[in-house]
Amino acid sequence: MWLPTLFNDKLCFLVAPISPKVQLYSYSPEDNQVNLEWEKSLTPESKALYLDCLILNGILTILVTDNKMVITKIELSANLENLSSFELSDDYKFTIWCANFMGNNPNTILLGGDDAIMGVYDFNESSQSFTSRLKDKRTHQAGITCFNFNTKDQNYFVTGSYDENLRLWDVRKLGPRSGPLDELGSGGGVWRAKHHYDSQLIACACMHYKYQVVEVVDFSTLKKISEFGDEKSLCYGIDWKKESDPKLTISSCSFYDNLVNLWEIKQ
Repeated sequence: MWLPTLFNDKLCFLVAPISPKVQLYSYSPEDNQVNLEWEKSLTPESKALYLDCLILNGILTILVTDNKMVITKIELSANLENLSSFELSDDYKFTIWCANFMGNNPNTILLGGDDAIMGVYDFNESSQSFTSRLKDKRTHQAGITCFNFNTKDQNYFVTGSYDENLRLWDVRKLGPRSGPLDELGSGGGVWRAKHHYDSQLIACACMHYKYQVVEVVDFSTLKKISEFGDEKSLCYGIDWKKESDPKLTISSCSFYDNLVNLWEIKQ
């Protein structure tokens, strides 16, 4: 995943390879060079499942979940000094598919996994542990696969799920009896969802039913505007071209055929 801003004056991205580690690379568009800047080993014999990060006051904070049900939080300074790192292995009985910082707050996270429970947790620095603040057990009917926050307003985020629905949420309205602002059926499990950097569009990889583009209307309603691709290949990853792009270019990757494709979305 691309870092949201420059880090140490470099364009950087994070990678979770098949080996149990997380890596930070820099990319130089001038000479098209990629360099490994930093890496850290994770739980032995594990595989990273999900990455999130944020940059505040020059510090890069990374959040990783793995298939051993371990959550790793890492703080990295601009000179690549490891400021802090800890692993949380609670009594989880189900795979944790996704973990995201709550907007720009490095001390509050969202967790989702195979148990279909969306949890909000606060990080306790003194005990280096997460404390549960809220759990939504009613909304998702199958495992939660992804979170993604609106790039224009961090009060809003979406969840993807194996139950084949994309859901829109407002952080300020989360509560034991609250629910999503809207939900939209996709026809396939929403494995990944990604907000556009400069509009209210969301690109979705919907596993057994194609790639889709959804519009957030007035921060309250989800509207599908496009679908494309071949569902036979299992639609697995998706992202927008980051720089200014009037053509709305999307990159995607599929599972069975190992393909990376570029798509131009016509408005």
